[in-house]
Amino acid sequence: MTRLDTPAPTTDPVGRKELKEVIRRELFFEVFRRKILGCAGYLLVVIIIISIPSIYIAASAAKSGFVNVPLLSSWLYKPSVPTRVVRPYVGTTAEDVMASVGRHAKYDIHTGLVTVIISETELTTIVAETAKNGGSKGFPLQDAQVVIEPRMVELFAVSPQDKRDTTVLARFTPSVSGGKIGLEVRELFVGNYGVPTSIAQLGASYLTSIVASKLSNDLSSVGTLLNIEADIGELRVTMTPRQNTKK
Repeated sequence: MTRLDTPAPTTDPVGRKELKEVIRRELFFEVFRRKILGCAGYLLVVIIIISIPSIYIAASAAKSGFVNVPLLSSWLYKPSVPTRVVRPYVGTTAEDVMASVGRHAKYDIHTGLVTVIISETELTTIVAETAKNGGSKGFPLQDAQVVIEPRMVELFAVSPQDKRDTTVLARFTPSVSGGKIGLEVRELFVGNYGVPTSIAQLGASYLTSIVASKLSNDLSSVGTLLNIEADIGELRVTMTPRQNTKK
């Protein structure tokens, strides 16, 4: 019988090298692909982090109405609305109002103090005239009005801008210090953007001057201011009469 010998396995050094090269290349490209995806992910996170402040600023500007931001303004801007509409007296000046207020001052013989009551209509007449005559070019005000609620004074006005009329709504807590009326900002809205309190305290100085400074100066001719109370529709100011301060 003829014995068939099993042939020894053949080795192919060239084939093995090519296989190793293919595997090495695949591993290299896989590592490279993962690095690219990782870098792209980090880049996307960085872009989002950088974009958030820009988007916030753009959205805030659009809400305020002072800047026309394409797409955002028409979507986000809504005008502020006062608690109620208060109209000024027709044909009456701020001087006429203060003269009338002074004539109706009430003197308490027991305390020696004078109480002056100012209605929100009278205060609106004063503020509307002051805002109209004293508005700045960059921040003009019109249709100004005042609403008075318990422990709160609300000032509303419209500021005409290039693209639209922007509304301004501020709410204050009234007080008296050093013979002057002070208004602490509780809320400030420009359009429907709620200004942060820390910024509102700085930005509302012009608005407070329209109400507080004018009122303090006009009432100082009657006497020294001691206290102020806000009630529904009116302010009650208590003073020491000027003739008593001279004693």
